[in-house]
Amino acid sequence: MPAMPSFYHRPADLNDLVLQFTGRVMDMLTLPHQLTRRWGGPEQL
Repeated sequence: MPAMPSFYHRPADLNDLVLQFTGRVMDMLTLPHQLTRRWGGPEQL
């Protein structure tokens, strides 16, 4: 996983970037977390 921020979730500040990156790391390690919502494609209506 490259150590680079993503901006598709429109972070408001540096803390949002840190939380999103930390959530990605925890996903890679298969650790449960509530830091970010996982992207699963378009939401069904």
